[in-house]
Parts: sequence; C-alpha cells; structure tokens
Amino acid sequence: MWAAAVPMIGLAEYALVSLAARARRLLSAQTEMVRRAVGLERRRFTRDLHDLVGHRLAVLVLKIELTQRLYDDGDTRVRDEIKELLDLARNLTGDVRSVAHGLRASSLETELSSARAVLESTGVRCQIKVTCRRLPAEATEVLAYVLREGVTNILRHTRARECAIQLVERDGLVRLSMTNDGVMPPYRRDRGEARSGGNGLLNLGERVSELGGWLDATTGQRGLFRLAVYFPRNL
Repeated sequence: MWAAAVPMIGLAEYALVSLAARARRLLSAQTEMVRRAVGLERRRFTRDLHDLVGHRLAVLVLKIELTQRLYDDGDTRVRDEIKELLDLARNLTGDVRSVAHGLRASSLETELSSARAVLESTGVRCQIKVTCRRLPAEATEVLAYVLREGVTNILRHTRARECAIQLVERDGLVRLSMTNDGVMPPYRRDRGEARSGGNGLLNLGERVSELGGWLDATTGQRGLFRLAVYFPRNL
C-alpha cells in the first residue's frame, strides 16, 4: 500500500505545485494585459484631448481676441461674433464628452467647412479642392483630426494670408495637403503668444500610420509650410 501511495502522493503534490505556478503565470499575464489596456486608454485620452479639445480652445481664444478688437472699434459685428463664441463653447462641451467616452463621429464635409470659416474669419483666404469622396469612416476620422491640427497650427504659429487645402486620390493613394504662407521663425512670438512645441504632428503621424500611411511636413521658401498625409484608398 505504501509503495502505491507514495508515488500517488508525489504526483498529487506535483499537480498542486504546477497548478499554483500556472495560476501565478495567468495572474501575471492578466495584470500585464490590464496594464497595457490602461496605457492605451491613457494614450488615447491624451491624444484626443490635444487633437480635438485643444483645437477648439485655440479657436475660442482667437475669437475672443477678435471680438475684443471689434468691440473696441465699435464694430457692429460684435453680436455675430458673440453668437459664434457661444456655439464654440457648446461644441467644446460636446467635445470633452466625446473624448471622455471615446466617441467618434466626425463629418469630413463639416470639418472642411469649419476650417474655411475659421480661417477666413481671421483674415486667411482659404481655397479648397476635393476630388476624393466616400472614404471609409476610419479614414474620415483621421482626416478630420489632420484638418483641425493644421488649422490650429496656422492660427497659432503663422501670420498666414493664404491657405490651400486639397483632398485628392492618385494611383490608389489618398492625399490630404494643407499649404499656407506666413511661417514665423521659431524664436519670434506668434500672434501675441510664444511659440511652443507640442505633440500635434506626432499624434497625427500615429493616427495616419494606423491607416498604413505616413505624414510629411515641410517648410519651403518665402515662408511656405506644407502639411500632407498619405494613405491607401483600400484600407
């Protein structure tokens, strides 16, 4: 009996030890998965907060400055500007809610119209050319972020007077480009604020790479700046 019992006891102990080791490995794996999920969510929140809410705040500040100047000059457009400020504030509330809950519902047509309206309200003439439509929802979302970031950079870091936005497709590749003049040297102050670095282009690069594409930002002669993103049509 002892001869039969000893191996059985040893086998049972081995099974218990193996089960405990497996439980520890499983717990460690689950902890790592939770840690990664938390890190990804934190990154999403930070990125969306910068790309969406940051854009609205920049536009809101510029609109307030414009309204103040109009008021000081006794311009009758003050009432219209105040109405736009209220609309921006309401949109900002919705943006914060969408970032908090991870909601995404951007319209490319709306973003293009908004980009034109915001730029032209600050004295920047905007030309838009669109020959590529009916893009996948994930591509539309990324392009909306590109437009917001591009407009924010123009308003904050340039003294632009002209901006050209093009959304075209060629050889199965979609390209959105924004070209503007009036680029200021890094050491100068832009529209009353010191120019500061940020994560805007880095965030855009990450978003575009998720579509299998890339981002290109170049500064040319005569103070021209061009922001362009490329990605395949068929995602």
